[in-house]
Amino acid sequence: MAVLRGAANVVSKYLSVLDVTSLYVITSDGLPLLFYGVSEDVGEELGGAGEGIIKSRLLSRLCDNADTLVIVGSRDVVVHKIDGSTYVTAVVARGTGYSVASSLTSNAPKCGKCGNSLKYTVITCPNCGKKLPFTTTVCPFCGEVIRFRRCPACSAVIDSSGRPARVLERLASGSVASSFSFTEQGKGEGGESM
Repeated sequence: MAVLRGAANVVSKYLSVLDVTSLYVITSDGLPLLFYGVSEDVGEELGGAGEGIIKSRLLSRLCDNADTLVIVGSRDVVVHKIDGSTYVTAVVARGTGYSVASSLTSNAPKCGKCGNSLKYTVITCPNCGKKLPFTTTVCPFCGEVIRFRRCPACSAVIDSSGRPARVLERLASGSVASSFSFTEQGKGEGGESM
C-alpha cells in the first residue's frame, strides 16, 4: 500500500477518529491506497464503485457539487474526491453522512468569531463522549441534542454553522461539546493531539 500524503492523510486520520465511521477506502486512479474496517477484496470493490460514481458525468448534471455524494440508507455512504485522482468511500452511521461530507469539503463552516475553518473538526458528545463530525446536531448514539460546541482555535461557543452563540442561548442550552481539528501538518488543534 502507498503512503498517504497531504489531504488524503488528513482525511484518513479524521475518519478513523470518528465513532460514526464503520469503514472507509481511499483509492487513486482506481488503485487501493488504504482500507479501514474492511477486507482488501471488499475494499477494492467498494472504492472502485465509489470512484466510478463520482467520475460519472451523470452525477455532475444532477448535483451542484459533483465531488461529493451522500447515499442515505440503513448506514450512510459518503463518496468524496479528495484531490486530483484520490477518492474516499466511507460507510458511516445512519444520519451522519451529511455531517461527515460537510467536514470534508471546502464548504465546511468557519468560526464566526475568529474565522478558523472547521474542516476536519471533531466534536465530543457531552453526554456519551462519542467523537462526531462538527456539524452533528443530534448524537446518533445517545440522542443528545448538541446545540453548541467550542471553536478549537479561539474557544468561542458556536453553533453547528459556526455562528457565535448569544449568552442567553448558551445559558438555556446547558452543556457545550468540546472539539478539535486535524490539519495537513498532522497536528491536532484545540488541545488534543492525534
